[in-house]
Amino acid sequence: MSVRTPVLMLGLDAAELSLIERFIAQGKLPALARLLREGCFGRLRSPALSFAGGVWPSFYAGQDVPWHGIFHNKLWRPSAMRCEVPTDRWITSRPFWEHLGEQGHRVCIVDVPMILGEPHPVNGLYLGGWGTHDLISSGSWPSGLWSELRRRYGRPIMPKEHFGPQTARSLEELAASLLRSTEQMQRIAMDLLGREPWDFACVVFGATHRVGHYLWDLSQLDGDALSTRRREALESALLGIYQATDSAIAHILDQAGEDTLVMAFALHGMGPNPGWSDLVPEILEAVEHSNTGLDPKKGLLYALRRRLPIQWVRPLIESLPMSVTDRLVSIWSARMFDWTVTTQFPLPMDHAGYIRVNLQGRERDGIVSMTDAYPEACAVIERIFLGLRDRDTGRCIAQKVVHAFAQAPPSASYRDLMPDLIVQWQEPAATASRELYCDAAPSFRFTVPRRLPSGRSGNHTGHGWFVARGPGVARGQRLDGYDILDLAPTVLAVLGADRRTEFQGRPMDLSGRQTDDH
Repeated sequence: MSVRTPVLMLGLDAAELSLIERFIAQGKLPALARLLREGCFGRLRSPALSFAGGVWPSFYAGQDVPWHGIFHNKLWRPSAMRCEVPTDRWITSRPFWEHLGEQGHRVCIVDVPMILGEPHPVNGLYLGGWGTHDLISSGSWPSGLWSELRRRYGRPIMPKEHFGPQTARSLEELAASLLRSTEQMQRIAMDLLGREPWDFACVVFGATHRVGHYLWDLSQLDGDALSTRRREALESALLGIYQATDSAIAHILDQAGEDTLVMAFALHGMGPNPGWSDLVPEILEAVEHSNTGLDPKKGLLYALRRRLPIQWVRPLIESLPMSVTDRLVSIWSARMFDWTVTTQFPLPMDHAGYIRVNLQGRERDGIVSMTDAYPEACAVIERIFLGLRDRDTGRCIAQKVVHAFAQAPPSASYRDLMPDLIVQWQEPAATASRELYCDAAPSFRFTVPRRLPSGRSGNHTGHGWFVARGPGVARGQRLDGYDILDLAPTVLAVLGADRRTEFQGRPMDLSGRQTDDH
């Protein structure tokens, strides 16, 4: 490939490969079908089963999670003994394109998720947090670009996440908003891409992520209460968003030159929500009560937050500025538990379950000795989760427990932020279970709620994918075996830019000539 080849990456956030393959076979995604015909395709290894929130930082930092430190929009900060929305003031991982200008390359970046802080100055245009599902920060470079786009295209249409119980009306409103948001992002992307020449551009569409969480299926609604018309409309919403995104890609492809390397990609997928992570705090509390007859000693604000129904709290939270809601995270979590007696506690989590041990020397108020008590504390928690079984089938709901902190290399920059234990789930899903028992706690019984507290019918699968087309790219070949960490090195290799020493992946051979195992 020529070093003069510009690179255009089109991210479909959390777009599920099995759906795309089905929709392409049905003739419903012509732009992606065209890319497949004209280029190559492959699956990508991803850390999504353990760190669903860590995939975008892994992409833009070129490093695995313990080295960049970002895996959720709320992270535990052991020096403060509380959860915080991460910022670039205490986590310094930055995107690779912020350094491309140093080598004379111009960039155009639109809405890559999970970047901390406002966009840093770059040689080009940089928009963040306009239509992303995961909103940690927003802004633009140049700084006046945001205001200009708002005057031209209106305010950002992507709604705040309506986390919690869903209704047919809330899902209908979500589907309509996501369609309009995708159309808005198409117009903004084509505007920015057409303003000036660029060497590297990356545009990410966030609606495929949000629609997958809440409209994967209708399991979180009372299906008998829906009319046939409403049910059919809601069941087709997922396809509608994928088609709108495909249409946006078609328009962008028409604008891109034939000499451009185009790569459409997703860093993780989506499928039915196991749902168990929604219930981990309550499960741990029930285990504690069954073993001791006592409930964990929780702080007042944390206890109040856990008790208040989300549908009461949500309207207030959604009305507040992001700076205020970020601060509330630190306030309610500042005294989650009585740290003088608490040995383990749950962290904010998404697809997988996250458990933290109150470890001496790492936590400010740690009480568990690393040498004497830590291994046994982890073993006890692991036995509990591997012993959780569905009452009707006897099947374990946990597939495995990963010792994330212990397995992370001591040299990893953000090892201390890792959960100690990560629980990965298997069938049956929470929505298919009525009650749990536990091999490790004979008196434990847990009644599973009929609906999930999150209201999410979909959650993440553990693989990504890419489709590439352009100069030097093989046509019609399948190139499996690569990792999401290989994407950034590939961009730099195509541009002829210096490879960053901290990158943990390697450039992909899109020519199809490489025959060894990736």
